[in-house]
Amino acid sequence: MKKLLGVIFLSLLLSGNAYSNEIPDYIDDINENIKKYGWKIDDSYFMNNKNNGNFIEIVTMSNKGWIIKCGIFYVFEKIQRVTCGAP
Repeated sequence: MKKLLGVIFLSLLLSGNAYSNEIPDYIDDINENIKKYGWKIDDSYFMNNKNNGNFIEIVTMSNKGWIIKCGIFYVFEKIQRVTCGAP
């Protein structure tokens, strides 16, 4: 009986890692990624396109060992769009 309980316990313990290779959910909205999906901001920096004066802010976020990069595209100091993706 002890062996049976031990086998059941170990199988349940090890089966929790079966889905660990799947990236956590995310969308193209940084605030929702933080609030709803549990992502955390690790780094942020700006890039400048000198030809047309547009800026791109690159935000690096992490969750459960996974990383996504989000690009915030500014046109005339207003956000035009946000795109997130896993590298």
